[in-house]
Amino acid sequence: MKTNIIEYIKHAHTENTDKQSACVNITYGADKPFLYGTGVSITSVLLNNQDLSFHFHIFTNYLDEYQFTLFSILANKYKTQITFYVLKDEALRNLPTASKAWNYSIYFRLIAIDYFSDKLNSIIYLDSDIICKGSIKSLLLEEFNNNVLMAVHDRFVDTSSLIGIDPELYFNSGFMYFNLPELKNIDLTLQVISKVNENHFSHPDQDALNVLFNDRVKIISHIFNSFFNIDTLAKKGGDAFSITPQTVFIHYVGVTKPWHDWAQYYAETDYFKTARMNSPWRDIPLLAPTTYKQLSRKSTHLKHNGHLLGALIYYIKYLVKKIQVQKKN
Repeated sequence: MKTNIIEYIKHAHTENTDKQSACVNITYGADKPFLYGTGVSITSVLLNNQDLSFHFHIFTNYLDEYQFTLFSILANKYKTQITFYVLKDEALRNLPTASKAWNYSIYFRLIAIDYFSDKLNSIIYLDSDIICKGSIKSLLLEEFNNNVLMAVHDRFVDTSSLIGIDPELYFNSGFMYFNLPELKNIDLTLQVISKVNENHFSHPDQDALNVLFNDRVKIISHIFNSFFNIDTLAKKGGDAFSITPQTVFIHYVGVTKPWHDWAQYYAETDYFKTARMNSPWRDIPLLAPTTYKQLSRKSTHLKHNGHLLGALIYYIKYLVKKIQVQKKN
């Protein structure tokens, strides 16, 4: 599945072979709704690491000329490299996801790692809802010590159903730093698909990756994957996550993302706002809710911020959308 799943490769930058060997490689897996976040995430990395050269690799099932132009402007502005790997959508639709909460885009990151396993020495994977707010130099100084990857412990997932793993080594798959020579001749995507098919995982690919590499992961500081759930800000007694001066990567977990138009009431999204204002997306409207869960979240945040009429309108929209979805299912 290393190459036959890729329909075509397209560079958003003017190729510069002089940069290839010295650059830091970062990859994303994003479907259409997450390309907005991907662009701003890339901008945040560039803003906070102007002394480093990068090559960003985006694995996606969607790319039109408008999106490509935005990323081309970004690449030109920051003199960086951005490459798209457009995947064959029809070959992905029947991949197992274990739950309706997930779709087949969860495999994009695995296809990326497979693709580069015999081409690069290392690569950083970032979810599109991660924003950089500091230098990554300390990360690059970390040693793999023969491990397959470095990642951050995820204490918020119940691992009791995962047999034979150390819960203290259970990692979140939103940020992963891979030692690629250790993955040569391993078809990671097919291995994960097999694990997902055989088990009832709550977090499909993440659980599968943990089962595969629980004894070959180096757990590093949470500053490289600091979880922040915007939705906790609108809930009484919500377990709000912290962003510290030491945080390098903020991971905006949960339904509400910083590119949603109801997320902008909070200072905790200022890091996203700063990157967005320095990106080609600065004049692109933030995204409105499309799913019933998003409609529900927007209603909750509007109510929390005193917009009661708007909250009522979106609550009604949420109910209508949910009924429509239930009827289809």
